[in-house]
Amino acid sequence: MHEDLLGYVLGSLDEEEQAEVERWLKDHPEAIEEMERLRNGLDAIRLEEQPAPEGLALRTSRHVFARSHGHGDVSSGSGVRRFQFKLTDYVVAASIVLVATILLFPAIQRSRTEAREMACKRNLQGLGVALNEYSNVWGGYFPPVPQTGQFSFAGVYGPTLVQGGFLTDAVALQCPGKGKHPNRRAPIPTMDNIRKSPQGSKGYEVLTRLAGGDYAYSFGYLHKRRYHTWTSAREDHVPILSDLPPEVPDSSNNSESHGGRGQNTLWSDGSVSWATTHTLTGKDTNIYVNKDGKVAAGIGSEDIVLAPSDSRPSSF
Repeated sequence: MHEDLLGYVLGSLDEEEQAEVERWLKDHPEAIEEMERLRNGLDAIRLEEQPAPEGLALRTSRHVFARSHGHGDVSSGSGVRRFQFKLTDYVVAASIVLVATILLFPAIQRSRTEAREMACKRNLQGLGVALNEYSNVWGGYFPPVPQTGQFSFAGVYGPTLVQGGFLTDAVALQCPGKGKHPNRRAPIPTMDNIRKSPQGSKGYEVLTRLAGGDYAYSFGYLHKRRYHTWTSAREDHVPILSDLPPEVPDSSNNSESHGGRGQNTLWSDGSVSWATTHTLTGKDTNIYVNKDGKVAAGIGSEDIVLAPSDSRPSSF
């Protein structure tokens, strides 16, 4: 986190990273003094623009030559004299470094953001492999989310894949776009863990929240008053997993996992796409709520709903 202090002082972090630094500062008051020293140091070199001192380039070249040859003195045509940098030379050099830093930080930040988005995409691709392997074993069906009962929550796909030996690493369920994950060392809950935990208890709530990690999984859908599970045999591919929805799922906002820029989505054919909106291409359909605007099972076979781990399909 220390390396993010400079970006915080320069204002080059995005909103999510700024909030993370502020939370860290609250827990580490001693770091506030370090941040103030950094801010004061930067303020000291934020001087008004001024032309470079006359002869700076020549003096710099002589200084570099002398240092590289192990000499403290450099010769001029009229004899030997001691060369020293002036204070203004250091100020100008420091200003150049500051300007270069300010120019480079946005590019570095963009690279970090893109790297997280790609890491998230790789996670979903790996989960796509696991889900399709499960589907091959179970007649084309993806892990079902029961309509009611102990395992009736969206994240049950995680423990289901673990039980079948299709998934072993909890990190696969953690989106890198969310930054440092508080539960990075937490294992994926097993079906047995969930079975032994009473519904409504604090332990059950924790397990259902951890089971699906940082991704939203597809509920089934209601058709002719019957509840159906998604299958990989459909000719038209449907979304199966995506980044978590925003705090208000029926809003026009994107997932918060990537700072609201968009979300990665895993489709039933195993492909992963990036979208800057959470509606299906060519349709005005929000993938985070059903046709009634609820986080619940879809209404009809065209109504896809991707829900957070602890969400339940039954609101009917």
